[in-house]
Amino acid sequence: MLASGQFFHHPATVASSLWLYPLGGRFSLFMVPSLIILISQAVDALEHRLHAQYRWGSLVALLVGAYLVFAPMIESLSYYRDPKYYEHIRPTMDMLSENWQAGDDLFISYGAVPAFRFYAMRYGLGKITYQASDRSDYLEPTKMLSYLNTLDGESRVWILVSHVYERGDFNEKDYLQNYLDTIGKKKREFRSPGTSVYLFLYDLGGK
Repeated sequence: MLASGQFFHHPATVASSLWLYPLGGRFSLFMVPSLIILISQAVDALEHRLHAQYRWGSLVALLVGAYLVFAPMIESLSYYRDPKYYEHIRPTMDMLSENWQAGDDLFISYGAVPAFRFYAMRYGLGKITYQASDRSDYLEPTKMLSYLNTLDGESRVWILVSHVYERGDFNEKDYLQNYLDTIGKKKREFRSPGTSVYLFLYDLGGK
């Protein structure tokens, strides 16, 4: 457990500041206990300060603490009743598995690679070869196009995109799709409702 004074000196926060560790989402869950301690200490300090000056200081601190607990609890309940699978890749993997044919090719965006590898064997796709972009390609997006160029001339090329990278006016999915539309013809498109996982089938054998 991290003490409050050690929280911002944890190796993970240092690595994140150096762009060596993606400190966000599920990767930061281990910090939740420390954050709870920090919040409780802040509320306790608020109660002591207000109680020393005002008769109703303890009530204010109690209301602040209740809000900090109540707000995330309501949000959690809403997600429990209506789960949002923004990056839910399993329906897409099922679609790809059912329609995969011998001789097909596959390109996977960097963000989709971990989930694809995790589920590949389950959906009978563990032994197929594929092209995949790298995180460093976001610094020079034209590198992503070089992977697609190696598939030029192929009649069935699947494109799997997830955790779409966006920065400024750049959108990874749009960037790849716009280029694919210039070198080939889109034959199919699949996206499970409520998710941001995209699957395309392109004919790159010549427009």
